[in-house]
Amino acid sequence: MTRKKDFWHGILYWVDRKLLLILAFMLCILSITQSLLTVDGIRHILNYQAKLQNEKFNTAPSLPTTASVTIRTDTATGNAFLLINGRKYCLLNTRTKVQVSDGDVLHIDGRTSNKNFKAYIKVSPGVDEKYLKSQVHIQGKLMPIGKIKYK
Repeated sequence: MTRKKDFWHGILYWVDRKLLLILAFMLCILSITQSLLTVDGIRHILNYQAKLQNEKFNTAPSLPTTASVTIRTDTATGNAFLLINGRKYCLLNTRTKVQVSDGDVLHIDGRTSNKNFKAYIKVSPGVDEKYLKSQVHIQGKLMPIGKIKYK
């Protein structure tokens, strides 16, 4: 009889310890939830949700103000081409139009040389005027950005 009693007593003791752990875990979750449900916590959650929404649909992207623009010459052919943020774009000649993806903004450094080429960029609306020499910003339209000078 005492063996049965010891057996049930051991099981109840084991169950009690598990219940205490579960209760402690629930209290931790409750305290975290309570701290998140303050005004600041709710504001933080809503701001985070809005940030995720903006990244998902990207309705108003933050555009970079400068891009790394390099002009390289192909040693085999002698043709010059643009390297924008490490990506190679079309060859340069007197009628070159450089198409880059929306959001890439060229900032031309003032290299001096006797060779000038007119370049164009495809821009999104809302690009800063001082980086683009254009009157209007229409998505998908090619806009002049000024002359590119290179050695």
